[in-house]
Amino acid sequence: KQALHRAAEDRSPPVALAAAGELLALGETKYFEPVQRAVQSPDESVRAAGLGAAGRAPAGAAAADAKRLLRAALVDSSEKVRLAAALQLAAQRDPSGVDELKRAVAHGGAEAQPALAALVRLGTSPQAQLQKMAVVNSRFRLLGEFFGRYSFAGFLQYMKTGKKGNLVVVDFQFSTSDIL
Repeated sequence: KQALHRAAEDRSPPVALAAAGELLALGETKYFEPVQRAVQSPDESVRAAGLGAAGRAPAGAAAADAKRLLRAALVDSSEKVRLAAALQLAAQRDPSGVDELKRAVAHGGAEAQPALAALVRLGTSPQAQLQKMAVVNSRFRLLGEFFGRYSFAGFLQYMKTGKKGNLVVVDFQFSTSDIL
């Protein structure tokens, strides 16, 4: 516990906020004030880390204040901050951030997986987003299998004849060593 107290005083906001969150979870509400300041930071990473710490506040007055901070962050200008708030609310079984979670799943990328898990935890069925992800993943898998079996020249021939479906390459890059 002493190490957490020292870490909560660290100069690095992510370290200090992670420690403050753990101390909040242990019931030490004096660390809620630095978390509140972090949520007001101009730096989106600090705001997101502050929301992560706020979400660790146990039941009581600090938890009610934390929930207010999290709900207010759902309208933040930063997508990263809105998602951090939505994930923390979902962990508390609060559906306030469902729209933001659905947006993250539809957007894809690294944020899609935790957002999808949060939606499932809330009992929300993101059927349309799952179908979209499945189609995109199957197309990339098809493209990978094709390149694994055929040469680039074979791929160009395939594109020219258009046999066996419609395969479209959005962005294809190769170096001169691939051609020579």
